[in-house]
Amino acid sequence: MATSRQEGGMDHADADSGVPTYDDDDYLLLPFGADSLRSWATSIRNTLISNGDIATYNANPVPVVCTGVLASMPGSYNIVFPLQFNDGVRWALKVPQAAGLTGFSNPAARSMATEVLTLYILRQQTTIPVPRVHHFYASMNGSLKYPYILTDFIEGIPLDELWFNSKIPDDELLSFRTRVLQDLAKAMVQLDRFRSRRGGAPKFNSQDQLYSVGALRTVDIAASEDTPVWCNVGPFTHATSYILALFDRQESPTQPFEAGIRKLLMLFVLWLSELDDYDSQDFVLTHPDLDLQNILVTKEGNITGIIDWEGVAVVPACLGNLCYPPFLTYDWCSAVRDSNPGESQENAAKGSQELQHLRAVYLDIIEGLYRSMGTQCPATTRRSIVIKNLKLAADDPFFTRPVVERVFRTMKQDVGKPLAVDGWELNLREVARNLAEDAIDTRTINVLKDGFLHVFNSL
Repeated sequence: MATSRQEGGMDHADADSGVPTYDDDDYLLLPFGADSLRSWATSIRNTLISNGDIATYNANPVPVVCTGVLASMPGSYNIVFPLQFNDGVRWALKVPQAAGLTGFSNPAARSMATEVLTLYILRQQTTIPVPRVHHFYASMNGSLKYPYILTDFIEGIPLDELWFNSKIPDDELLSFRTRVLQDLAKAMVQLDRFRSRRGGAPKFNSQDQLYSVGALRTVDIAASEDTPVWCNVGPFTHATSYILALFDRQESPTQPFEAGIRKLLMLFVLWLSELDDYDSQDFVLTHPDLDLQNILVTKEGNITGIIDWEGVAVVPACLGNLCYPPFLTYDWCSAVRDSNPGESQENAAKGSQELQHLRAVYLDIIEGLYRSMGTQCPATTRRSIVIKNLKLAADDPFFTRPVVERVFRTMKQDVGKPLAVDGWELNLREVARNLAEDAIDTRTINVLKDGFLHVFNSL
């Protein structure tokens, strides 16, 4: 995560530049402070210059020195320290937050190496704006005594600061958003070239080709409380096993209604196999969290960087690069919308109609890109609003009930006829109770299945 956002912590300032900087008190349990970090960064950069790995950026070369460590930028699992050099260059040092407490496991090291190699290959084979990696060390035993990735600092404004900009007219905001979506779609379509018949953590060969996958390191959300609990899942040969990977690790609720909701979610996921091309779909390289905070833009809406590729994975195409980005689907489930910190209640009230329009804009852009390539656009984007929410519900028990309720409500609205058996309209509480007690009949199951599949016909 290398952004220009200055946030969090204490507010110190460099006397010469006025730029916020941090002192040793802000480094928590990290084995370095601001002074040692400046010295280390100076040494690393000069070593890379002397080795011919990078060049200076100065017409009149002077000794390159790291002159400042700017305000740190904490994320969910990492902290980024912007490093300012005396020749105008700015780098970003990304370190894992918890390694000082939990250590740095072999799976964590493999995940970091995968992220670095993915960034390198994306820069070589696509025009996706990702940071250039200068150096990394996936161990606690290096010169910094801490694992790290050193990249260029990408200039840009995090999209979450501008997406809900109420200070400009609506037509200007729509133009801004449309430019963002155009750039984003062009970037995501390029990931199509990285496909596999299996899913998991990507592995590249010496020709920088995606040739295999390994186990995927991810957070077990249900098991995580104050600190994240990491686990390894996969590799996968089918989309269903990928969607249910974390779901299968969870204990079933003892409360009958919640247990029935969980069983209905399982049925929804299994019924996805009835969709055209679902069982034969490939897996595709995909950004792990393509949300607002990980997209950097200009004030005009041009994307300057797509960041935070930690956990990059080869996932089922139905959950992959052609899906709607999360910020276009917040309205679909109230629990997801309410968990979005960037959107006020006022924005949420009017947001559904806007988001429906923006989804149509994004879909039109995606379809246009495929037409320009002479290729038929898959149904992935249209379907993703439902399938991504099912994956969210399977991963995180907090979202299981609200997502199932939303799907069931959509089934009743879109099926074109009453969701009923023998004239009795089905209600979710009764369906869930009967599922929990294994007392549901085949006819009811078939009505539910038909209603669920009809949702995709109406998208």
